[in-house]
Parts: sequence; structure tokens; C-alpha cells
Amino acid sequence: MLFLLFACSTSNKSTEEMEEKTVEWYGDIQPLVAENCTTCHFEGGSSPFTLETYEQVQPLAAVLLASIESGSMPPWLPNADCGDFEKNRQLTKEQKDRFAKWVENDTPIGDVSLGISPVPFIEDIIPTHSAKMPAGFTPDTSSNDQYRCFPLDIEFAEETFITQTQVIPGSSQVHHVLIYALDPIISGAVQSANGSDGVIGYPCFGDPFPAGSANYALGFPTQIGAWVPGLEPAIFDEGTALRIKPNSTIVMQVHYSALGGEPTEDSTTYNFVTTDTVPEKIAQTRPLAIQDLDIAPGATSSFSDMFTNYYDHPMELRSLATHMHMLGIEQKSVVHRSDGSEECALHITDWDFAWQQAYKPINGLFLQPGESLEVTCTYDNSATNQPIIDGEQQEPQHVQWGDGTLDEMCLLYTTVMDDYRPLPPAGSAACYGVEACIDSCGESLSCLLACETVEFSCLTCTLDGFLGCGFSQCAIEGIQAESCLRDCYSKSVMMGSTIGSCLAAECPEQYDNLVACADPVLTGSECAPVMESCGIPLDE
Repeated sequence: MLFLLFACSTSNKSTEEMEEKTVEWYGDIQPLVAENCTTCHFEGGSSPFTLETYEQVQPLAAVLLASIESGSMPPWLPNADCGDFEKNRQLTKEQKDRFAKWVENDTPIGDVSLGISPVPFIEDIIPTHSAKMPAGFTPDTSSNDQYRCFPLDIEFAEETFITQTQVIPGSSQVHHVLIYALDPIISGAVQSANGSDGVIGYPCFGDPFPAGSANYALGFPTQIGAWVPGLEPAIFDEGTALRIKPNSTIVMQVHYSALGGEPTEDSTTYNFVTTDTVPEKIAQTRPLAIQDLDIAPGATSSFSDMFTNYYDHPMELRSLATHMHMLGIEQKSVVHRSDGSEECALHITDWDFAWQQAYKPINGLFLQPGESLEVTCTYDNSATNQPIIDGEQQEPQHVQWGDGTLDEMCLLYTTVMDDYRPLPPAGSAACYGVEACIDSCGESLSCLLACETVEFSCLTCTLDGFLGCGFSQCAIEGIQAESCLRDCYSKSVMMGSTIGSCLAAECPEQYDNLVACADPVLTGSECAPVMESCGIPLDE
């Protein structure tokens, strides 16, 4: 994902200089607060209190110092020893010492003639298009935070490229916002769920899908916008854009905070800029998921998995973002290089669901062919770490993967740069363009499953078709390769590389046996018509 929190430059004053003079509000503390705090804590903002004046900051000075010393404010979750990211919001040691000395000296106000430093200005984009959430919704956070999705009135009749995005929150209770483009096949479920409980929109906690409608066989939804407090507009590099497929359904997912003050009707707006110029690179959101979670009551549990680049070219991961639910306490991502070395990519040591953001490596992060990214999520299911619902702390339960508040997830969202490839024409078969692969490597299952010039729907159509028409004839070989098939199928959804490349690398013997059995079956009288319906021309 490409959406990062605003960060500011730091002062050059040394700790020694601070010790030689009295630290005062004007000239010392006000500039620090303006640069690092007031971008979120301002009148009308999403934070529960403002930090714009001495009169507002001084009574909270001791509390603010405790938050600064604990590292909880300003919010910045990555471990400093893992990765180097743009717009780091952590305060320097000198800044922390300066604030501590001010509190120690009873928060003197100082010389008002020094004036005030302005709050860093976040310049709005000039949108070509804009969409506001449906009118009439006031969040209900009387006892808990609220998570809700709203279909937006935006139509994309044709392929569209977005180069700039900005979300403008429309209520003080808005804590964070995500905008998604969902595959047209989900549209019916979204429209059915909208208002089905008598309120505009529909409940959604972990992802933007209505309950029971998630279809990851289509791939993951495309994230096309985001907002958290202090976030700058997303402006993509020249030659790079988000792509919206024709007839996509656009959904706004909003987290409303119970600490946001008096409820007001929400008018959150999504602004964006489109271009007619075809980009060289498409920014794709690819969540890397560990779904086999099994967290026992009272236990602290960790789960790990490897995600390998099976392409024959490097993968560029432009940004990284952790996602877990309420029991998550830590996530670590480590790159395993081809020379056997390891490189820490992102390490969240104290996970906080309320502060989800993306982090962009300063020097970029590239996975070379055959290199892997290992993701590990850790959960605390003890009695003291349970969520509070309706004022009562819950009892530990057996927890697995799921979309609900009391379920869990382990996701590392990555924003990957892919070369632009035209979409198949409307109404074309699932495997449109597969002829180029067949001409290159022949009429073989291994060729079809390693074809990089087709959409993911071709993989689904090919495997489903084979299971229906020919699996009985290759049952032994299929059963032997089943575990590897399942794993590689899910990894191909997440990483975007082909399932055939994964199978060839992870279980070559079982895969070779399956291909040897399947190839004559695919061209037989039962399977050839099925493959033809997928758009795969095979000679019987």
C-alpha cells in the first residue's frame, strides 16, 4: 500500500544546549508540538483533544511526557532496529529530553514575543473526481468502536488509472478510512447488504466484503485510498498509477472511534485524480496472509509462513503494512536472501489495532527470483489481553482466522509494482491470451499453470475444469500433490506469480507425476471441450 503518515524535520539543538538554558513553551516546546502533535490534535480533528496552545498543552504535560517516553506518541510502531522508512515520526532523544526538562521545570511559558511556529501544512490535491459517503449516517459509538462499509456512487465504465488520492474525514469520530475497488461479481452482495440492518451501509471489520461474500479466488480487493490522522495525500510517481477495472464496485470502509467526541453525521469524502495516459507501472495491493490460525484460550501463539518470488524477475515491494485484530501483539517480516543471509523488513513489536499504517522503505525493498519473505504473527490470548465489549472484558476463547471482531487475522499488506499489461477485452474467455504460452511451451498442464500472460481467472478455470473432467483419472497423482497444490494456489493468489512455478520449485516430483498423467487427459474427448470453454485451444 502507498499511504504514509506525515512526518516532520527535527531540531538541531543538542542535549547539552538544553541543559544550559531554561526550556520554555515559546521557542522550545511549541515548535516541537506543532511539528509532531498538532497535525492530528487540532480543533475539529479526529483526536479527542487539541494541542494547539499553551493553555491546552500545559495541563496535560505530564501525561504527554509519559506517552512520549513510552513511545506511544507520536504513533510509530516499527522497531528502530528493523528497516529504514520514509517520514519516520519517532522523536529524537534530544526532543524527548527537551520535553522532559520542560515538565521538570514546571512548564514555563517563556517569551511570547518569540511567536509561534506554524503547523506543517498538508496541501490538498485538486481532484478530477470526488465521491462522498451516503448522507444520513451518524456513527453509534456509545459503547464500542464501530466498523462500517458504504458503497460509493462512482461508476467506472472503462479501465481507469488513478494517480492521486485523498480521503477527507467528515466526522470527529472517524479514526481511519480505507477505500476499495471490488470485482463486479461482488456487486450484488454489496447492494444486498447495504442497509439490510436498517442502517446505511453494512458492518465490516476485517475486510470490505459483506458477511459470507468474500471470494479470494478473484484475488484480493484493490485498495485505492486511505486515511489515518496526519496522512498526506497519495501522489504516485510519474509513470505509476492504480488501475480500476471496468464496472468495479467502490466501497468505503470506516473505523469510528468511541473517543471521537459527540456523534455527528459523517460526510467523509474520497477525492482522486485520473489520467488518460497509460502508465508503465501498476501499483497493486497484495496481502500476504497466514490463515491457519489456531489460538488456544490462555495461550501465547506464533504462526509463520514463507512467501517466495517465483517470477523470473525481481519483485518491488513499495510499502508494507501489518494487519491483525485485538489479540495480536507482534508481527515480524524477514527477507531470506539467495546467498543465505537474512534482512529484517518490518518488525512491529507492540501491535496496536488503532494505529494501522503503511511504511515505505527509504531504499526500496526488492525480492529477487527465488528469494522469500517470512512473516510471523504472535498473539496473546490470556485473560488480561481480551477485548472489552459493552463495557465488559471478554473471557478467552478458542480463536481462528475470520472477519469478526473476536476472530483473528495475520496479514502483511504489500504494495507491489507490476508492469502494465492490457486487460482482456470485455466478454473474453478466462484464458484470453494463453495462445502465446502454448506456442512457446506446448499443450501441457505445466505450460498452462506457468503462463504469466493471462489473468488469475485462467488459473481458476483451468484447475476447476480439470478437477471436473479429468481428476478421477489422475486421482493418485492428485492426492499425492494435494497439499502442495493447496499451498501454491493460495501463494499464487497472494504473490501474483504462477502456481506452476511454485509447484515446480516446492514439490517437483509430485508435480511431474501429475503433469505426466494430466497431459493426455486434457486433450481427451472429455476435457478438451472444458478447456475450450476456458479459452484454451487444445488439439484432441
